[in-house]
Amino acid sequence: MLLNADASNIGQVTYDLRTEGFYINESKQSEVELGPGDSAFVSCVECVALPNDLTASVLLRNSRIRQGLSLDAPLYFPGHGTRLFYRVTNVSGNTITLDKSKGIAQVAFQHVDGMVAHPYHGAFSDELNFNGLADYSDVYAGELKKVSQVVGDLT
Repeated sequence: MLLNADASNIGQVTYDLRTEGFYINESKQSEVELGPGDSAFVSCVECVALPNDLTASVLLRNSRIRQGLSLDAPLYFPGHGTRLFYRVTNVSGNTITLDKSKGIAQVAFQHVDGMVAHPYHGAFSDELNFNGLADYSDVYAGELKKVSQVVGDLT
């Protein structure tokens, strides 16, 4: 269920994820500097191949919360097979530098009693490389245009 895992990263109830790369504007980097309010997507070394009775949640490590990071990640549904991705945002007033050598997040698995009726087969199935909005780009194009216009008005 967890591919490319390293047994030394197994904790009491979670597994510490390793960083494969950072994405800003779909450009892959090995290190990022996040100013206050800046975000980056993080791709993990690890991938999941979840059975139909297990979910996975990506959580921020306590030390990173205290540093001033916030994390957003989907709930990975039963049946989902993908590289793990999440977004980190600097909510502090300081610049935070992130690189691949220090852990940021962990994954926790939750057992689902019984089998789910419809395992995941969405737009992000089998995503091994960062796809940005994937098939959702047309759906959100209008909203992104509005955001770009507001940003332009502010600058």
